[in-house]
Amino acid sequence: MCKTDFSRNKMALPYEVVISSDSTGQMWNCCIWNPLSDTTSIHYKGSGSKLRSLCLLSGQYIISADSNKPLLNMWEVQRREQHQTRMVCSGHVSCLAASPDSAYCIGGIEEKLNIWQISTGHLLAVLSRHFQRVTCICFTDDGSYFLSGGEDNLIMVWDLASTLQWEQSQGQDPLHIWSHHALPITDLHCGKGGITDRVVSASQDQTCKLWDIPSGQMLCSFVFDTPILSVTMDAAQLRIFAGGLDGSIYSVNLFEKVTGQQRLVEDHENTYKGHSKAVTCLSTSMDGSMLLSGSEDSTARIWHITSRQCIRTVLHKGTVTNAMFIMMPRILQIQTGKPTLPVRPFQRHLYVPSTSTVLTEAVEDEDAVNGTPVRWHHSLQIPEEISWTEAVQSALHEEKPSVTVAERQAEEVASLKHINAQLRKFAAENILLEQKT
Repeated sequence: MCKTDFSRNKMALPYEVVISSDSTGQMWNCCIWNPLSDTTSIHYKGSGSKLRSLCLLSGQYIISADSNKPLLNMWEVQRREQHQTRMVCSGHVSCLAASPDSAYCIGGIEEKLNIWQISTGHLLAVLSRHFQRVTCICFTDDGSYFLSGGEDNLIMVWDLASTLQWEQSQGQDPLHIWSHHALPITDLHCGKGGITDRVVSASQDQTCKLWDIPSGQMLCSFVFDTPILSVTMDAAQLRIFAGGLDGSIYSVNLFEKVTGQQRLVEDHENTYKGHSKAVTCLSTSMDGSMLLSGSEDSTARIWHITSRQCIRTVLHKGTVTNAMFIMMPRILQIQTGKPTLPVRPFQRHLYVPSTSTVLTEAVEDEDAVNGTPVRWHHSLQIPEEISWTEAVQSALHEEKPSVTVAERQAEEVASLKHINAQLRKFAAENILLEQKT
C-alpha cells in the first residue's frame, strides 16, 4: 500500500496533502500525495471510486463508492497492506458526502438520499424529493445544512436536524428548492461561513450560478462556452474556478463590477490550459496559492493560481474521479496509532428501535441519535392478520390531524395503553404458545 511512509520524513512533512482516486482501480483505488514533491505517496488498493464519492472521516478513515458495484469501500488511513472493508448498499451509490464532524454520511442511491449515522451504521432517514438520480452532495462547513443536486436540474437545501426527525423523514420538505438550471447539475461547492455563506453550482447548461442560502436567492449566473462539469471557490471567495467539458479551467473574479444577474465569461486570458479532456474535479489549497484539477485524460494537475502554470502532474490509470486538498492526517505523522472514531457497517434498511423501546419510552422520545430528539407516532393499531413490525412501519408514515397539545397527549397515552394490551395478547397467543410447542 505504501511506497514511502510520511512518518519517516518528519522534517519535510507538508501541512496540506492531496487525496485522489480514479475510476479503474488498476494500480490502486486512491492515494495520498504531496502536492509539491514526488517523494511521498501512500496507495490504498481496491476497485475504482465513483465521481464525487471520496470522503475522509475525521482523518482516520477513507470511504468511497465503488464505481461498478452497489458497495462502499473503506480503509483505515494508517494501516499497511490492508484490504478495504466493503459495505453492501441497497443500490449503486452515485455520490457520497460526510458531515464535517464525521457524525453522518449521506449517499445518493438513484433519486433518494440515504442518511447514515457513522458510529452505529443506522440508516436514519431516506429522503425522496428528487425526481431523477442524485449527482452531487455537499455540506456547509458547520455541518448544519447539506445540499443535493440531481439530473432533474434541481438543487435542494436541507436542514440536517429536521431530516433526522422520524415522524417527518419520509415527507420532509427542503429549506430551498432551486430550479434555475436547465440541464442536470454536475457539481456543488459551499464556501466558509455555515448557513450564512454562498454556494456555487455547475451544470451541463453551460452555466455556474452563485446562491445565497439564507434568502434562497440566486445572486448571479455565469455563462460559459462549454458545459461545466466541476466548480470550486478559493478560501477567501475571491474567485470561482470552473472546469469545462473541453478541458479548460475558467477563473472568474467575483468582485468585478457587473450589471444584472447574468454575466458572460469570455476572458480567455484567465483560463488554465493543459488538460486534453473534460475536467471532472477541482479543489484549492487553504492559502489560495494552488489549484488542483482532475480530468478524464487520467491526470491530476497542480496549478499555481497567480501565474496559471502547471507545477506538478500525477498520472492515473483512468478518469480522475475525485481530487481534493486535505489537512495532513495526524495519524500519519506518528509511528503507531489506532483510529478512535467508532465506525460500523452501514445498514440497508431504515432503522427502527426495538419493541421494548416503543413500549417504554414517553410520547416525545429523547432516544440518542447524537443528542437529536426523535419523535414517534404512537397511534398504532395492530390487526390480527398483520405482524406488529408491519404495523409500526405503517404508523411511522401515518399523518396525524392537527389538534391541540393536550388533546394529542391524551390521545397518544390512550393509544399507548391500547397498543400494550394488543401486544400482550399477540405475544400470548403467538410467541409464547409457539415456544411451548
